[in-house]
Amino acid sequence: MGYLPKSSSILIVGTGTFGLSTAVHLARRGFTNIQCLDRYPYPSPDSAGYDVNKIIGMRNDTALTARVSREALAGWQEPLFESVWHEVGLITSATNDEAVEYCRRAYHSWIDCGEGDNVHWLESADNFREHVPQLRDGSIPNWRGFFHKRAGWAYAKEALRIMGNEAARLGVKFATGPLATMQSLLLDDQQRAVGVVAEDGTQWIADRIVLCTGAWSDALIDTEGQLEAKCWTLAHIQLTPEECAEYKDMPVVMNLEEGFFFEPSDDGQIKICNEFPGFTHRLTLLDGRPTSQPRSQAQNPGDTIPHQSRTEIRQFLAKTIPKFKDRPFVTEKMCWCTDTHDRNWLLDVHPKHPRLIVATGDSGVAFKMLPVMGKYISDLVEGKSLDPMVKEAWKWRPDKKSRDQRWGGDGKTRDLNDMDGWKAGKPKEELLVLPKESKL
Repeated sequence: MGYLPKSSSILIVGTGTFGLSTAVHLARRGFTNIQCLDRYPYPSPDSAGYDVNKIIGMRNDTALTARVSREALAGWQEPLFESVWHEVGLITSATNDEAVEYCRRAYHSWIDCGEGDNVHWLESADNFREHVPQLRDGSIPNWRGFFHKRAGWAYAKEALRIMGNEAARLGVKFATGPLATMQSLLLDDQQRAVGVVAEDGTQWIADRIVLCTGAWSDALIDTEGQLEAKCWTLAHIQLTPEECAEYKDMPVVMNLEEGFFFEPSDDGQIKICNEFPGFTHRLTLLDGRPTSQPRSQAQNPGDTIPHQSRTEIRQFLAKTIPKFKDRPFVTEKMCWCTDTHDRNWLLDVHPKHPRLIVATGDSGVAFKMLPVMGKYISDLVEGKSLDPMVKEAWKWRPDKKSRDQRWGGDGKTRDLNDMDGWKAGKPKEELLVLPKESKL
C-alpha cells in the first residue's frame, strides 16, 4: 500500500481497546473521514477492556514488548488519563521454578531499562508484606517475585470512554446497532474486501478497513488457526467503609499461577481474578469451520462463572487475605480475550485483502498499551514501513503452531460446554449461522 490521502475513508470495526486507540491516533494525524462501527456505543461492553479496572504493569519479556511498554507508561502519564490512572505499584510473583524464572528475567530486564530504582526483588513472605502489609495474615511462604513502583491500574471502561470522547472531539464518526454490527466482509469481483456487511444488510465501503473485533475475529474471518477466543473469570466482593480505608492505595497483587486483585474501587469493591489457561466456547460455523466464539456477557447478562472458578478464587483469597475467603461475591463475570499462539498481537495487512488491516490477538496483554497501540495500527493503515522487529513479531503467521504456556489452575484449557455452574442449564454445542462473504 502506498501513500494514503488524509481524506481517505477509513472504517474501524470495533470500539474496544484496539479500535478506539486507532481512531484517536489516525484523527491526530489529520485523517478526516473515519467511521467506527460497533453493536454498542463506546466503550463497547463486548470489549475485553470493558471492566472496572485493569493492570497497568508493563510487559517486558522481549525487547519489543519492553519498548512498547515504556511508550505506554509514558502515555498513561498524559493529562488525558489523569482521572483514571492509579500508580500504586504492582507485585508480580510466582511459586514454580519456571514462572519464578520468568519473574526474575522481567525484574532484570527492568533494571536494564533504567528502572533499577523502581523495582525490588522479593524473596520471602516478609519481603512481600513490607510492600503489601494487607498480606500479613496470608500464607505465601513460597512466593518469589518483584515489586514495580511505577506500575498500577486504570479504570478500564472509563479510560475507553475517554478515548472515545477524544476521537469524537477530533471528528471521528460512530454508528451502532444492527446497521453497525459486522456480519461479513464485502468483496469486489476480484474477491477482495472493499468493506463490510452489517446484520441488517447495510454495506459499508471504505478505502481501508481496520478489523478490531477482538475475541470475535476468528468467527468473522478465517484467521487460519492463529486466534482462539477464550474467557477468564472474575468476582467482586464488597468491603465496609473501614475496610476500604485499610485497603486504599494497596499495590496490585498478582501471582502468575494463582490470580490477582486490586485495591477497592470507588464503589468499595475488590476485584479478584483466578489465573488459569482460559475457557473456550467451541461451536461450528455454517461452512463447517470449527471456532471458539465468545458468549457475550452484554447479551447474556445472567451468565456467571463456572464452579471451578469460584473455588479457585476462594482458594486464592484464603492464601492471601483469608478474612475475605467466605465473603459473598456481589459480581461474577467472564472476560473474553483472543489468544495468539505466541501471545504477540496480530497486526498486519491481510494477505488476500490489501485494504483490510487485521488488528487483534490481544492475548490478555493489550489494554495496558491503550495509549500507544493505535500508533502502530495507524502506521499499517497509512502503508508505512514498520520496524523489522515489529513487523516480524506481529505479522500474519498461520505457520506458527507452538503455543506459549499460560500458568495457573490445572494447566489445561477447558471448554465452557464441559463446565457447570455458569448458566441455567448446561449449554449445548451451537451452530453459528453466518453468511458467506457478500459481493458488490
